[in-house]
Amino acid sequence: MIAKTKRIVPVLLLTFAACAMHSPASAQQRQLVLNPYEGVNWQETGRYRANFHTHTTVSDGLMNPHEVVDLYHAHGYTILALTDHDTHNNFSTYPWTDFVSLSPSQRSINLLAEGRLQTDHLNFQNRDPQQLGMLPVAASELSRGHHIISLFSTATHPQEGGVAERMATVNQHNGVAFMAHPAMHWPTSRGVTAGPELGLRAPFWPELRRVTQSDFTVETWFKTTAAGRGILVGNYSGSYRGALNLELHTGNRVRVYLQGPSHVVDLNVTPSGVNTRDGQWHHLAGVRRGNRVELFLNGTMVGDAADRGESFDLSGEHYFLGRDTRTDVALDGSIDEPRVWSRALSPAEIAQIAQQGQMPADNGLVVRYPIEGASLIERLRGRRAGNRAAPGLDEATAQSLRFEPSVATPLQNAETSSLSVSFLMPTGQTMPYAVPDWAIDYYAELYRRHPELIGQEVLNGTRSHIREYPMDRELWDGVLTQLMPDRPVWGFSVDDLHNTGHLARDWVMVYSTDLQIGPVRQAVEGGAFTASTIRLHGGSDLHAAYAATPVIDSITHDLQAGTITIAASVEGRPLRDDECVWIANGEAVHTGLTINYTTTEGVKGYVRAELTGPQGKTYTNPFGFRTND
Repeated sequence: MIAKTKRIVPVLLLTFAACAMHSPASAQQRQLVLNPYEGVNWQETGRYRANFHTHTTVSDGLMNPHEVVDLYHAHGYTILALTDHDTHNNFSTYPWTDFVSLSPSQRSINLLAEGRLQTDHLNFQNRDPQQLGMLPVAASELSRGHHIISLFSTATHPQEGGVAERMATVNQHNGVAFMAHPAMHWPTSRGVTAGPELGLRAPFWPELRRVTQSDFTVETWFKTTAAGRGILVGNYSGSYRGALNLELHTGNRVRVYLQGPSHVVDLNVTPSGVNTRDGQWHHLAGVRRGNRVELFLNGTMVGDAADRGESFDLSGEHYFLGRDTRTDVALDGSIDEPRVWSRALSPAEIAQIAQQGQMPADNGLVVRYPIEGASLIERLRGRRAGNRAAPGLDEATAQSLRFEPSVATPLQNAETSSLSVSFLMPTGQTMPYAVPDWAIDYYAELYRRHPELIGQEVLNGTRSHIREYPMDRELWDGVLTQLMPDRPVWGFSVDDLHNTGHLARDWVMVYSTDLQIGPVRQAVEGGAFTASTIRLHGGSDLHAAYAATPVIDSITHDLQAGTITIAASVEGRPLRDDECVWIANGEAVHTGLTINYTTTEGVKGYVRAELTGPQGKTYTNPFGFRTND
């Protein structure tokens, strides 16, 4: 049973508003009414390093729960929330003293069968947090639709439903929550509004939507030198089940991902002896054959996995080429001759495609997307709308494509294709370019409606390869501009750990009177913590990077002078003035450890500070102001 704790944000607002009434006339125009650090006794309060977003083999992590606990303990963390996805197992990975009663996810069982996990990863041992000097926080990642981290409760909500339904569940369990990796979600809810859309949209007609009701084959040629993820074809979305993706994953891996209503097959393989990112043409095929899913690279099977043979329809409005519903995993490369079949092509047929470029007998061919350059553009602009194989395209997207005479040698010899298509990634950045107003409005309204939502992730350790770091902070500032000072939104920095590559690089420092659930929860709900990261700066020596990340020693408010002063240290020395920047309304308004909020231009509803050290950054939560006429 999770003890109930009174929420304190409204009390803070009233307390600080009352204090501001005694400010001098010069400060009456702008009054500090919200200071999340007001109650911190900097000489006596404890500083506790915490991670509030962590995964294990109970869902889609690659380490068992006790191994994750041990690793964070070894890195000096004292607060930890294991937030396994509720869509994998409908329970929270809690308490630590009863890990042995929990079950690994089906995904983890499949990875064990494929040899990608060891038996130890699925054998759980209990851990005693008191012996470790750690505080376990009951938590889950609510993963239907927009992912949400539920804290201080064992709430799960794996069934369909929107944010309102999941917040009702959190409230029923007396929990609080914050929004997980927002920039992974909002771009897919309405599409990209700035710049050309990456990839191509293909319409779903009945035959294509029903292809996962039985055996199938999805295959394409590809060419790339990009080391990151890239979707070849697919329709995955975090908002629904019913997906089939063919992908390039990180670390030279190739992947077929099949997600049904109650079962997921994630066949993610590192091929032996083949560099799939060498800029040469390769052929990839994903096949469901009875109760097995198989993956073929260049005509050779490189992996297979058990499947339930679940019959279901694909979901969503479109099937995509060069991406799925998400814009951040678009392919930086070329594809040719993508095809979907309503039967399992034989190994001999797949080898024939890969080695000779010859298409098998077309019985069972659901769709073929021939790359025909200008004539494809004409079709995609709607002049041949009756062709069901024509992916959707607008003028801006047409400009983001390049048709090339470079095709795979087998296709050229068989005269199957004469052109391929490359998806042109914007130089130096990926889509989208900016947070649109409607996204800011959407999140601001969520916070107005749901008091259980106390914040959002502004730093997430698994998303650093795309523009989500600055995008999430831009969203945070946009929401704060709308809501402050009446409705604070706190900023969280998390590892989102799935493997050791994510470990201990993004954290929050909680300022609490004691390492007990009551005071820690009060501190988190009241914003008495800072967010830090070393991931943006690189470096492999974590302990050296910790020392080179600013640590706040105190924050003082001088009511008479109308100033806020931060004392901080890094690498054993005081932080310099030029290493502290104050942000208001998304813009830098002042540089220096002390800000005069009564005279600094640009300060309106809030201000927050960013502290930069040689290998890390620390972010304060926002201070709120009210301006009188």
